[in-house]
Amino acid sequence: DSPPTSEPAPGAPTPPDAPVHAASAPGASTRRPAPPAAAPVRLAKALHGLRRRVPSRSRAVLDEERTARHGISDDLWIPYLRPAGETALDLVVLADDGPTMRIWDDAVAALGTEAERSGAFRDVRVVRLALPRRGEATLRWPGGRTGDPAELIDARGSRIHLVVTDGLGHGWAGPAADTLLGRLAAGGPTALVHLLPTYLWHRTSLNPFRAELAAGGFAAPNGRVGHGPPPVGPDPLRPLPTPAEEPVAAPVPVPVLSLKPESFTAWADVVAGESGV
Repeated sequence: DSPPTSEPAPGAPTPPDAPVHAASAPGASTRRPAPPAAAPVRLAKALHGLRRRVPSRSRAVLDEERTARHGISDDLWIPYLRPAGETALDLVVLADDGPTMRIWDDAVAALGTEAERSGAFRDVRVVRLALPRRGEATLRWPGGRTGDPAELIDARGSRIHLVVTDGLGHGWAGPAADTLLGRLAAGGPTALVHLLPTYLWHRTSLNPFRAELAAGGFAAPNGRVGHGPPPVGPDPLRPLPTPAEEPVAAPVPVPVLSLKPESFTAWADVVAGESGV
């Protein structure tokens, strides 16, 4: 269950009309795949906005200035160390393993390549995702090993998850999709990459809501991302779900991106932005 949508404005830090999937609201399923679009070839620059250097927790390097300063003043040439710098985030691309996804193999591979070229991530991994109509989502690693999506969660919150799909699998209309997205979004910034053209999204199980997003701080989990109706007002046919309508838990916004660079740029601005911006 999810309404019409459009892509965020290029470069906008808080896209005024950003499509989001509410992790508590499944969509209506459809069966008919559309022809593949061109593979993403210009996403490296858009993803570069996520690059951030932070002190390493495990590696140290010689602090030459401090060592020299103390050596001259104390005449004791003891090496002083400081934490090495490292890239703040890594990325996991979860590629839907449904039967209609075979035509998108090149696009998925190109997305991983562009992420590596961006220099924004210390590591980029691509794993296949099986999402059945009934039951839980499972990972399919190269070599045939299967796993639980929980193994992707980084306790430090320094991992980004991009779930890549055409939204045509039966599983996207079931509770397993909401469970999966909720777990990933609680562990770190999470977004869906919808492979179909935007004018076909309403025919899939991932037809997102229109919403205005506000950053929750650098690499904040999705639950801290602010969201509300777009400036033009809510969709009268399908307004955003509210906590009052969801007694169990408030809906968590999951941005839905197209393959266009400006869509990734707007999302990167939200992930890297200061809280409330």
